Amino acid sequence: MFSSLYRSLRVLREINNAILTSTTEEELLNAYCRIFVQVGKYRMCWIGKVEQDDKKSIVPVAKYGFEEGYLETAHISWDDVTRGRGTVGVAVRTKRPSLCQDIKTSENFLPWREDALKRSYASLISIPIIMDGVVFGTISIYSSKPNDFTMEQSAFLVELMRDFGSGIKVARQKREAEQSIIDQNSMISDLQKEAEARCSDETFLYLATHDPLTGLPNRLQFMMSIESKMEAQGSNFSVLFIDLDYFKQINDHFGHRAGDYVLLEVGHRILSIIRQHDIVARMGGDEYAVIFDNAMNEEDVSIVADRIVHSISETIEDGQNTYSIGASIGISQFPKHGQTPADLIDHADVAMYAAKHNGKNGYCHYAPIDNGQRNDTGQMLQRA
Repeated sequence: MFSSLYRSLRVLREINNAILTSTTEEELLNAYCRIFVQVGKYRMCWIGKVEQDDKKSIVPVAKYGFEEGYLETAHISWDDVTRGRGTVGVAVRTKRPSLCQDIKTSENFLPWREDALKRSYASLISIPIIMDGVVFGTISIYSSKPNDFTMEQSAFLVELMRDFGSGIKVARQKREAEQSIIDQNSMISDLQKEAEARCSDETFLYLATHDPLTGLPNRLQFMMSIESKMEAQGSNFSVLFIDLDYFKQINDHFGHRAGDYVLLEVGHRILSIIRQHDIVARMGGDEYAVIFDNAMNEEDVSIVADRIVHSISETIEDGQNTYSIGASIGISQFPKHGQTPADLIDHADVAMYAAKHNGKNGYCHYAPIDNGQRNDTGQMLQRA
């Protein structure tokens, strides 16, 4: 689904609200399922918990939508057996999202095909829920249309689930605090204060490190990610600083709602291009940034930058208007272009302005002083 980015924005806001307001783990799990069905317009959604029993079972703990007893006879496993080779079992074993684009023809979905087709399930995606590096369970989202989960839609759903484990931890802390209050009346005040402080810290940390519109990491989180990668032995990565061209005209002529629509779409397009272990952040306004990991040479980074430029320059439609923007990208590399997050971002920013100076809608690699010639920033720049 998600044919409308406005619907995607509503899903994002509803989920952020659920993380902040749910008081129990059960309430949070059910809220996620309800939001994907009611707001995302999917057929059915359920969450299964990984059990460590002999059958390696997946036990449903939350569901919403047109289910009609489907899960009662599903008997899904995460073992490498017939009933563990569907999307759920694969997602648990690999710790990666698993897609079934056509239930009618998928051999791995054969054990559940008949019951699924009776309920008009045509395709689905299962995403692992990971807490502290361990798979807690999966969330499975079913569509009534085959091939309904595009690369952009899948990337958006995966991005939404990244903070789900933290949400569960917050809900568990609340529940533990409430149970402690019941069992130990003498410690009511201290336990309540401690639980509220922990929950407040989790909530504050999320809000402080994520962009409220797109749900992407913000500048603070991006700089912390750079610092973390710098500490890794033998680390080699590039920073891509992306500034949108002609975005101000959209806000001026169509309003901020159209601008928000465009910013969300740009985030989706960048996510659809980078690899899963790379990082994309919204730095503020119409600026984004990417950490491209294991950047062994400029050519590899140039290919990614070129794809981002071409993707963003394609027209954006919201059903009412068509918008045209571009992107100018500056690129710096660790370790040769800086030893601090600020240096890498500043140098990528310098290169980005060179790309704009060279005609916009392109990219430029940063290079230190070469043969004594200087531009206005006192640095030489290579144009890609």
